[in-house]
Amino acid sequence: MRTFDRWITVPGFEPVMATLYIAAGKSQKVVVIGSEIGTERSHYRHFAGFLSRIGFNVITYDNGGIGISTFDSARKNKATLAQWAKELDAVIYFGISHWNTTDICFAGHGVGAQLLTLSKRASHFRKIVLVGAQLPYYKIWPEKDHLRLYIMWHLLIPFLSAISGKLPAFVMGLGTDLPKRVALDWARWSRSPEGSLAVYRETFAKTISAPLLSLSFSDDRRAPRAACEALLYKFYHAPLEHRHISPEEIGVAEIGHFGFFREEFEEIIWRSIFRFFSGSDKTAQRTQSEFTRRMMPLLKSDFDITIYQ
Repeated sequence: MRTFDRWITVPGFEPVMATLYIAAGKSQKVVVIGSEIGTERSHYRHFAGFLSRIGFNVITYDNGGIGISTFDSARKNKATLAQWAKELDAVIYFGISHWNTTDICFAGHGVGAQLLTLSKRASHFRKIVLVGAQLPYYKIWPEKDHLRLYIMWHLLIPFLSAISGKLPAFVMGLGTDLPKRVALDWARWSRSPEGSLAVYRETFAKTISAPLLSLSFSDDRRAPRAACEALLYKFYHAPLEHRHISPEEIGVAEIGHFGFFREEFEEIIWRSIFRFFSGSDKTAQRTQSEFTRRMMPLLKSDFDITIYQ
């Protein structure tokens, strides 16, 4: 396995710094890893290295205003989540053209996975894995979290972003400060059951037809099961599978929101991701209609939302 860093051009915006993990031989298989909000690409190095060792070329990258992809302080940075979606498009284009391939897959973590709904090129992915990816609207979450989330999305994040010009990392337990506009976008789409549509009226989720596997974890306080399934509801043309995993059933003490990417999970979970990407995982994928029937009572009970049949 070889790795090297390079800048990837993003039309209309500053370039983003990426790390390429090169598979042995002449493999044309590619996986793009989309980072959780406020998380640098280095967090995914062990998972990327694993995929590279077993035959995939992998791209990790820092979103605008994060890590090396920072040309101004978080206070001065003008990045938005729409820009981040354009960066994902640029990375997809780079992966396809650099390796001259159509065999490209995606693994997205948290908000990095939610950006698929804004990506014009997400339809190029052959397989998609979502890790801890959820719809953050508070009424979908367990009732005990309602007040905390309401205050966070409606008051705390907008107030702190306005007075400081950024969202300090410690507020949300992030790895790095968020540019102000990214934080405000995040709060705005988290206040609505429509998610990203509350900020950007165009969605590309309907263009995605690749098999999609979502992983959630019972001890992940940032991505409860119901919220993860509510996000899947947006991908109504994709064959879906949701696996909800508890630490006890796989023999570990904890997983949480970031634990999946620790090296210890190579034999426990990562190899099932390899099988899914390679096509040897014969998962029984559910159709969108099953998720519609399951989620409709929740989604229609407290607020109005478009139901796609």
